[in-house]
Amino acid sequence: MISRQEDYVLPVGLSLLQGRFETDYGAIFAGMSITIVPVLLVYAILQRKFIEGMTFSGGVKG
Repeated sequence: MISRQEDYVLPVGLSLLQGRFETDYGAIFAGMSITIVPVLLVYAILQRKFIEGMTFSGGVKG
């Protein structure tokens, strides 16, 4: 169990930004961007290999 807020992963940290009566949407959207953009960049760069792997594994029966 993580007790320090500095050690939280991004999704858990983002959930802390939503308060009971007030929500900081700007900070939440910034955090979501920081979380999603690297994944999209890796996918865009490796898209061809990703699709080739899916095509190859889909044709193998065994």
